[in-house]
Amino acid sequence: MEFDSKISSDNFKIPEFIEPYLVKEVTAYREFTNSYLSKKLKVPSINEYKLEKIFDTISKKEHLKASLNIKLPPYQSIENSIRIIAYSLALSLESNAKEILNGNKDIERVHQFRVASRKLRTLLKEFDDIFEPNWRKKRYKATREFISHTNLKRDTDIYLEDISSFEKSKLINGKDLMVSLRAFIRNLNQNVRESL
Repeated sequence: MEFDSKISSDNFKIPEFIEPYLVKEVTAYREFTNSYLSKKLKVPSINEYKLEKIFDTISKKEHLKASLNIKLPPYQSIENSIRIIAYSLALSLESNAKEILNGNKDIERVHQFRVASRKLRTLLKEFDDIFEPNWRKKRYKATREFISHTNLKRDTDIYLEDISSFEKSKLINGKDLMVSLRAFIRNLNQNVRESL
């Protein structure tokens, strides 16, 4: 709402029927003047929440899935929203990496690790102006390397699932073929272990 003077602005009372919809009174904030809005070409965030508080809340959740349902606080800036999502993905990377390093053989762990890596890499690439350049460059490179180093393991897991389901389908009649497939699987598993 526009006012002719500061006095008329200060004397203005919000009608009662509007009050339930009022998020915050911003009349006194320079960032909400027409001049500022037209120069910046974006509406400033009204209600920034402390990132540390949000991070603490997110940290208390389980992070084995890379596709978490994160509830962003209302009126959060795009920058902070991206940081919150990136933080959540980093926690997913860390949780799945710990599980893998502790010997968890569930193929879902490598899959979720890779999903979180790809999502984080995309965020870092598409929203590069949000992150400090040197920090972003290191993390982008690391996520690319994570994906590269886990390619063989993930491909092997998929092949093993396919071979196992093929073996169960009883389409293979030759005993020699099954012996060869099992030897191939053992060799593949050994190569994967050595590559990680």
